Amino acid sequence: MVFLLNRKLLYIAVTLIIFIFGIKVYLANDNYPDLIKKAVLEMENLSSYRYTSEVRIMEGEKVEYLSRVEGVKTGEGTWVKGEILETPVEILCIDNTTYFRDTQTGRWLTFPGIKLEEAEALVNELNPLRVLAFNRVENVRFRGTEKIDGEKCLVLEGRPDYQHPILKHLYYDYEGKFYLAKKDKKLKRVVLRAKSRFNQTVILAVRITFSEAGTEVKLPAPG
Repeated sequence: MVFLLNRKLLYIAVTLIIFIFGIKVYLANDNYPDLIKKAVLEMENLSSYRYTSEVRIMEGEKVEYLSRVEGVKTGEGTWVKGEILETPVEILCIDNTTYFRDTQTGRWLTFPGIKLEEAEALVNELNPLRVLAFNRVENVRFRGTEKIDGEKCLVLEGRPDYQHPILKHLYYDYEGKFYLAKKDKKLKRVVLRAKSRFNQTVILAVRITFSEAGTEVKLPAPG
């Protein structure tokens, strides 16, 4: 009789543990989209940050880099340097003026009245937060932890639903990974993959890494 009673109590205890664990997992999963949303909003409200951006097109084993740049974003404007379509570039956008550095002479070429930051074709390179302009992220799952620049990050994976015209109409079936710093849940990296609407064998891959968020970062002065 005592043996049966102990077995019954053990069964009840195990059932309660499983139930409580399941509730915790459910609540945690339910909170993941909010963590991503909050991290994105915090990035949008920052006064400045640095970033690197890589955009690739993949088809089978063939990989083509559309752009590989590093940049600085501040309240004054944007600076970016790297390669776009295999061409070295350095661009500085301040107010309504865009500056291009001549790679041969090193001098800045001035183009007043041109706001290149608003160009849809350069959304990843000059305005990386536009990549985060999704309506929501669905089916968010926890994928463990990874280190970025020595900092431990939570890795959340989901399917972004985009409202950006280029990202929405040229590509579909988006998959996203969002890396949030474990200590403060700030956004450190975004990795996106999507299929071309015109050729399903073509994959778009985007990786943007953020650093020095909220610190005093200055733009270079056009000489």
